[in-house]
Order: sequence, then C-alpha cells, then structure tokens
Amino acid sequence: MISTLTAKFEEIAKSSPDRVSIVTKEDDTVYKLTYGQIYNSSLKVANWLCKQGVQKGDMVAIALESRQEWCICYFGLLFAGAIAIPLDVELSSKEIKYFLDQTQTKIIFASEKLCLESFKNLNFLEKIVIINKKRDSFEKSIGFSEILNSSSSHISLPHIESEDLASIIYTSGTTGLPKGVMLTHKNFFSNFSSISKLNMIGPTDNLLSILPLHHSFPFLATLIVPLFSKAKITYLKTLKPEVILKCLSEEKITILAITPQVLQLFYNAIEKKLKKIPLAFRIAFRFILNLSWMISERTGINPVRPLLSKFQSSLGSKFRYFVSGGAKLDEELARNFFKLGFKILEGYGLTETSPLITLNYSRGK
Repeated sequence: MISTLTAKFEEIAKSSPDRVSIVTKEDDTVYKLTYGQIYNSSLKVANWLCKQGVQKGDMVAIALESRQEWCICYFGLLFAGAIAIPLDVELSSKEIKYFLDQTQTKIIFASEKLCLESFKNLNFLEKIVIINKKRDSFEKSIGFSEILNSSSSHISLPHIESEDLASIIYTSGTTGLPKGVMLTHKNFFSNFSSISKLNMIGPTDNLLSILPLHHSFPFLATLIVPLFSKAKITYLKTLKPEVILKCLSEEKITILAITPQVLQLFYNAIEKKLKKIPLAFRIAFRFILNLSWMISERTGINPVRPLLSKFQSSLGSKFRYFVSGGAKLDEELARNFFKLGFKILEGYGLTETSPLITLNYSRGK
C-alpha cells in the first residue's frame, strides 16, 4: 500500500505522464508541464543531489516563491532521501542564516532575489542552486538550468519509508525563536488520504496557487492535494489583484485557497460594485439576500441563486469554491459570501498536525 509522497507521485506520473499538472501564466503567455515532465525533472534533481554527496536524512532547503520549480525541487530532494527545509523567500539574510545553521543544510534551492553574499561564511553549505539565473560568480553557486540540462544517467536512489521525515517546517509559535516541526511522509499522506475521501477535488479542477508554499496549509491545499488528485495547479508571475481576477476567468479556475485577509479584499471589491447600485435598489437587494439566507438556512435551498450569477461570474464561469485557512475566518465575512451564493471551505489545524484537523466542507448554499 502506498504511504509515501514519492511513491504516490511516481504512481500518478507513470500512469498519466502526458496529463497537464502545472500551468504557469506570465502576462499573456501560458507554460504547461505534464506529470511526466515534472517527474523526470525531479529525478534529475535527485540524481544531481546524490552526486553531490547528499545522503538519506540530509537537509536541503527551498527558499523559493510559489512556482513550478518549487514542486520539482521538493520531490527531487525527497527522491534523493533528503529532508526539505522550506523557507520564506522574504526572510532577511540573518533569519535565513539562522535556519540554515539550525539544520546544517548542505544545499539550498534559492530564488534569484536572495543575497548570496550572506551565505559566504556558512562552511557547512556546499551548494546554492539559483533558480532562473545562470551560475553566479559565487563559487558555491550553480544555475538550476544546468541541473535540468544535465545527462539523465540514473543512479541508485534510496528507498523511502513512510516514517522517514519529509519536511521540517519552522513555525513561530507564541514565544522565543521559531521552532522546526518534523513531519513524515506518513503525516502528509494521511492528511491527503482523509481529504480525498470527501471527493471535494478531482481531475476536472484547476486550483490557483498564490499562497507561499513554505507554510503547511498552502503546501497541503495547493500542492499535495491537487497534485495527487490529478487536478491542475496554476501559478502566476505576479499577484496583482486585477491579474488574479483575470486569471480566474481566463484559466477557468475552479478553486482558490486563500487566507481570511485576502478574502476580505475580495469582498471589499464586491462591496464597491454594490455601492454603484441606486440606493433604493441596494436596500431591496440586501433585504432579498437576507430573506433568502434565512430560507436557505432552514431548507438548504437558496431561492435567489439565479439572481447572483453576476457576482459569481466575476470569478469565472467555472469557479466552485474558496478554501480559507491560516487564520480564523470572521463569521460575518463568511455569512456575507454565503448570502451571495459563494461557498467557502474553512479548515482548522496546526503545523504539528500536518496541518489539517477538521474542515467544514458542507458550508455554503
């Protein structure tokens, strides 16, 4: 029985190698990667890591924005038997050095935004792989393209067990310096297995990923779950609100996982549209919404759903629901979305629980 992240990914990649898995949208250009392409690139990363002397249980850091390379690097280091140390690319050099020193990380996959000079005195750090940039003058650096363009000669990769550590995710907690939470393949896979039983996401879905993958919530909700459900994952090169809204429509996004703070921004935009309606009609509209909500609470049927299509179509014709996590969702905000016919799935959990504990998957009318 499959119980590791690597085995599950390998199974899907071999059974559906030509299925599009990741879409990256940059301006009007769309780049697509299939499961087979991601798998083969991950194996190249794994082979390269092993040739660098990385052994099972060694630490390898990822300090990248949410992008297709994040997935490739993550599964590449897992295939090599390494443990991922996901880091926020927006951290200061001092903070990143602290995490690297804590874990004695041998190799880091780094965004071109990071300052390499800050890593010079870390003797334990052997290589810095720079994404989307050629080799830097810094002697320890190498361009990610060099790894992907290397020969695909295969070397023996370690056997991965379900109890092997997959990630150490740092969480700030309530006091003191951030502490690393050690999570195994089994931890993450059991979370995915529980979610898959709810049939909330499938091969016809397209999930827009805008949250940073170094957090456990977006890691599970916007990478592992859609990847293992054969759904598409779409990344943007920019997070401007107008670009996100355009992408939701053009790419026929069905699911958007965001924080309550971002949900509030979406609702503020809806409120601006409502304020353009003449006052009398606005009062009547809100009365109808409240009445409809009361009916739907008792019957499960929203009688004015057809009238709400204008607001719902602003997120695209295929949009199904929001996923909210990372903080408590304000009840009034949630109720306002439900009144407009939108569905929000709110999850609760902790990094230590990898991360989901419970989910109100039936909310929304």
